[in-house]
Amino acid sequence: IIPCLMYASIIVYIANLSLLFVNYFGVTQHQVGYYQAAIMLTFLIFSFISVYLLKKLTINASQRIGLFATLIPAILLLLFQFVLPNSPILVTVIMSLFAAGSAIALGPFISQALNTYPKLRGTSSALLGAIRLVLSSLVITLAGHLFNGTLTPVALIIFGLMLISAGMYFHLCMNAAPSQDIS
Repeated sequence: IIPCLMYASIIVYIANLSLLFVNYFGVTQHQVGYYQAAIMLTFLIFSFISVYLLKKLTINASQRIGLFATLIPAILLLLFQFVLPNSPILVTVIMSLFAAGSAIALGPFISQALNTYPKLRGTSSALLGAIRLVLSSLVITLAGHLFNGTLTPVALIIFGLMLISAGMYFHLCMNAAPSQDIS
């Protein structure tokens, strides 16, 4: 569920990006693509960095770093949308940091999920994909119902999803047997 919540956070942001940026932040339709590209480029770069990190760190450490690196921007997004609510550059920088953390964490979390039952990797992958899409759809629907012309609903949803992710992760860590690594 944790990687699905991270994915849903990115998708809910992307789903609201053009509407918020063009209609409320004063960005032209042409410029929106650049803001979105910055976030996707960050995700791409940190996907490559995550491979290097996995060679140096454990899966569990990579998960923690990635989770922390998504939770902090989620908090910042929530805080700064009250201070500088119409700053597309600040929002893009914060969401780029979120994308970096997601790129670091998603691989280890997905790998762990697929390796839980090695003989059922195909089924696990299909189930993970289905959960990710259904959860993203539900989150986008919620954001649509809460939309008020500000970043507040999106920021609250992303913060809530990351808080749930962190809570689930630390619950799993606390309940893992001492000799059992959750990864």
